[in-house]
Amino acid sequence: MALEDTDEWDQQIDANGTITLSEGQILIEGSNNVLTGQPWINTTTGITTDSSIGETASFDWTFWTTDNAYYDRPQVIWDGVWTDLANHTQQASGTSSGYITAGGIFGFRILSLDSCCGAGFLQISNTTWVVGPAPTPTPEPSSEPSIDPSPEPSPTPEPTPEPTPTPTPEPTPEPSQEPTPEPVPDPTPEPTPEPEPSVEPEPSEEPEPEPTAEPEPSEEPTVEPTEEPEPAPTEQPAPEPDPVDEFDIVLPSLDEAIEAVGEVFEALANIGEIGKDLDAGEKAAAQPVAVALVSTQVAAAAAAAAGRINRRV
Repeated sequence: MALEDTDEWDQQIDANGTITLSEGQILIEGSNNVLTGQPWINTTTGITTDSSIGETASFDWTFWTTDNAYYDRPQVIWDGVWTDLANHTQQASGTSSGYITAGGIFGFRILSLDSCCGAGFLQISNTTWVVGPAPTPTPEPSSEPSIDPSPEPSPTPEPTPEPTPTPTPEPTPEPSQEPTPEPVPDPTPEPTPEPEPSVEPEPSEEPEPEPTAEPEPSEEPTVEPTEEPEPAPTEQPAPEPDPVDEFDIVLPSLDEAIEAVGEVFEALANIGEIGKDLDAGEKAAAQPVAVALVSTQVAAAAAAAAGRINRRV
C-alpha cells in the first residue's frame, strides 16, 4: 500500500470535519462548531486501511490547532490500537514508524473532544513502505568481562591485649546551697474607679389635659309653696315708766308692796283656772294662745301694781 492509493482507504467523519487527499499527502481537519443535530462530543475525522501482508511503515507528521491544546488530538492506529502523536500542545511535528501485521489496521485521525472553539489539523507526508516480516533488531555486542586475579587473603592481625584501667574514685559531690527565697512584695492596691456620674433623665413633656365637657344644666325641680304658719302673738312690751330723777323717787311702804304682789298672784290664780274643761288635744292646740294670754295678764297686773305705786309716789 502507498499514499497514492489513499482514495481507496476508509474514511470516518462523525460531524463536520474534512479530509483532503493530494499527491503524497493527507490533510485532516477535525470537527468544529457543529450544526444542530450533529454529534459534538469525542467526534472522529479519520482515514484507515488494512494491510494484506505484513509491512513496515514510516511517515512525517505535523499538528496544529486554534483551540485549547487539550481538546483536539492527532492520533495514529497501529494494528487496531490508536496512539497519540501529540497531546496537550497547540503545535508539534515529528517522524514515526512501526510494523503492521498482515490484516492489521493502519491510519490517522483527529479526535475532537468538544467540536468547538477551534479545529485541530494533522498533515501526513513522506511515507515509506517495506513489505516483509518485522525487522529483527540486531543485538549490540556486549563487552566480555575481564578476568581479574583473585586477591590473596591478608593475614589476620592478632589482637593486642589492652591494659585494664584502674578505677578512679568519683569525687563526692558537695552539697549545693539552697537559694534563699526572696520576699514576695505586697500587692499594690489598685485604685478604686470613680463612679461615673449618672445621667439625669430628661423631663418628659406633660400631657395637656383635655377639656372636660361641662354637664348640661339639669332642670331644677319646681318648689311647691308651703303654707306659711300663722305668726304667734307677739308679747306686748310693758310700758316703761317715765324717767324720774333718782333724788325725787320715794319708795313705797311695806304694806303697799305686799298689796301689789298679792294682786299679781291673784291674777296668776285666775289664769290657772283657764282651760280646765279642755281635753289634752285641745290644750295642745290652744297652748300658744294661752301662753300669750298669760303673758299679757301678768304684764297687765304688774303694770297696774306699778301704776298704783307711782301714783302714790
